[in-house]
Amino acid sequence: MPFICDIVLNDCFSGVIFTQIKLFHFTELILLIALKILFCFLVFLCAERVLSQEGKIAGSNTGASPSFYISDASDTAVIDKSSETKSKILNYPSQLLYQVSSIFSISKKDLPWIAIAGGITIGLFALDGTIDDKVKNLKRDHNWIKSTSPFISELGGNYGLILTGAFAGFSLIAGNNKSVETSVYALESALSSGIFTRIGKVLAGRQRPSAVYGQIKKTTGKWSGPLTQFEKGKHQGASNYDAFPSGHTAEAFAIATVFAKQYNSTSVIPIIFYSTASLVGISRMIEHTHWASDVFVGGVIGYLCGTSTLYFNNHVSNHSKSEKIAVSFQPSFFNSAYGGNFNFKF
Repeated sequence: MPFICDIVLNDCFSGVIFTQIKLFHFTELILLIALKILFCFLVFLCAERVLSQEGKIAGSNTGASPSFYISDASDTAVIDKSSETKSKILNYPSQLLYQVSSIFSISKKDLPWIAIAGGITIGLFALDGTIDDKVKNLKRDHNWIKSTSPFISELGGNYGLILTGAFAGFSLIAGNNKSVETSVYALESALSSGIFTRIGKVLAGRQRPSAVYGQIKKTTGKWSGPLTQFEKGKHQGASNYDAFPSGHTAEAFAIATVFAKQYNSTSVIPIIFYSTASLVGISRMIEHTHWASDVFVGGVIGYLCGTSTLYFNNHVSNHSKSEKIAVSFQPSFFNSAYGGNFNFKF
């Protein structure tokens, strides 16, 4: 009997340790996501504050005495442009709502592209194992790949966000509104891609390549379904079950698409940004963190987020006031009971 109790106690203790590990993975994941969101909104806030100040300065100049200042149409243009940029910065919730609703409003002209993307994805599913075998030993066989791949990979992670934020800072200092807009659009696009890929990861629960290398029978990543990352009994950790789709690739293409389309008058800009985003996707396979199908779907998500971000800000938000979101709450009291009315208008 004591022996049985000892086994039970040991199992309980192991369960406690495992629960702590799982909570750590979950907490770490939420913290990383929160930090990325905070960074993006800090950039938004700085841009909004500087543009507001710019508008005030330009406005005060237009009211100056004729002996010191001669007003012309360009002053009004500066104020209007600053106000327009500021309003777009503050309109991200409406943009995200538009992107979500777009998923459920597919038109006939979209069907061929969906069929092509779906066909490529299915084909890559069949080739995932073969492609992984080709890239698995590249880091071991080539020192230059071993030293550069981790850096390139993070261009779709923290480095990409930091560089975009730095570009926004320099643009604010230089007073270049188009560059400020481009930076903000890129961060908004990256934020949206992160939200959509995270949903996909939680729903798919696919194993990463590195998680199956030690298995006797190698697979191309087991699909364990929704919430597997945090399900008890998965002793490899949450991060091993969020391969599909690739978040780094999605973020890289989300940022690249915005810059490529904003500066498409210079042909070399799209080539540089799309090539860099593609290298990020390849590096994710070299780093044993993603299958080829994960990378392709992540790239598609990033491209769609970048395209829809630009379309919303350049077309939808400029012509429709219905996109504004309003939230209100009014408490209600009835004798000994109480409640409230919550209104969400969009």
